[in-house]
Amino acid sequence: QELRRDTLNVQIPYEENISRARQVIIDAVSACELVAKQPKVYVFASEFAESGCELNVAWWADSAPLKLLLARDQVVEAVRLGLGEADIEIPYPHRKLLWPVNSGEKPAETDARAVDSTTEQADSDTEAVDERSPTVARDTE
Repeated sequence: QELRRDTLNVQIPYEENISRARQVIIDAVSACELVAKQPKVYVFASEFAESGCELNVAWWADSAPLKLLLARDQVVEAVRLGLGEADIEIPYPHRKLLWPVNSGEKPAETDARAVDSTTEQADSDTEAVDERSPTVARDTE
């Protein structure tokens, strides 16, 4: 069987221990049925990204196109589950839209679902709209 190397970039939060995350990922990928046992799985810290430290995961699998895709599918799922079980977050950017409460103005570009006219006014000077939620959240920073 001919093997081919594949890679996946995974981010972990800056607060996370890289060595711990590396071992969780190696264990998760090594357990995948379609990942070759030799050469072994490697995880290298590759760069400082916007939302966390980026790790480059490398493994080897059967070079047949479908088997390579199936192995990658197993790896992505195993890494996500392994990190989740270890309480290691996969970070993503969080955005807040801020504007003065008393100005009566709303930001020019807002998602209609994110701004609800029935939302009560905050006691602070600013409000933040969390893009993932239809509610207005108080700025706590």
